[in-house]
Amino acid sequence: LCNSTIKNITFDPKEIDIKFTELAKTNPQNVFHFRIFFSKTGLMQYVAHLDMVRMLQRIMRISKLPIAYSLGFNVHPRVSPGPPLSIGIQGENEYCDFVLERKVRTDEILTVLKKSFPNQLTLKKIQFLENKKQRAMEFFQYEEMQIIPPENLHKTFSELSENFNNCESKMYTRIRKGKERTADLKKLVKQISWKDGELNIIKSIVGAGIFDILREVYGIQREDTNEFVIIRKRLIEKE
Repeated sequence: LCNSTIKNITFDPKEIDIKFTELAKTNPQNVFHFRIFFSKTGLMQYVAHLDMVRMLQRIMRISKLPIAYSLGFNVHPRVSPGPPLSIGIQGENEYCDFVLERKVRTDEILTVLKKSFPNQLTLKKIQFLENKKQRAMEFFQYEEMQIIPPENLHKTFSELSENFNNCESKMYTRIRKGKERTADLKKLVKQISWKDGELNIIKSIVGAGIFDILREVYGIQREDTNEFVIIRKRLIEKE
């Protein structure tokens, strides 16, 4: 993906003040949790989740913030990205949690990270996480998705969206890791609406992916979505 606008961010490891011998002395209770929100759009939609994890870890390393590190053999920054995005899906409000060894003002952190973030990721805001409830993986239960299909499919999407909203159940089967599972999409999808050439879906983060819904409700296979624009607009807190 490197070109004239996207380049590797390199740094000298000697400039990073990490004293591994002192990591074991870190009190895991005396740390501070933060969450940053950012957008992952354009060409960044083709960066896989694990590559994003490595990128975020490197950003934290070069920022020179007092980042907390894991203990044990495989020492790494305590960085936890949010729910993964499939390749080809953009995200307007993605998040990443990280841990600092001492409390730093959020505006200072934002200023420092903006210098370390690549131009292709837009840093939006930062939040101090005060309790375990906010840090829980299930804190965000739903996601709002926007799908813009090619114009020749608009009529089909309008009709099939209405059919889905009018039906009582929509069973589907998917295979994950060799196991076959059956679920009702009506229980996983809170809302489907079609307006002005855009499909908006509010769905559970787990249980059914957006490509499962496109296949089961609209008859669109994943390999046929190259001309689609698919964006995760936001994550929605657990009710």
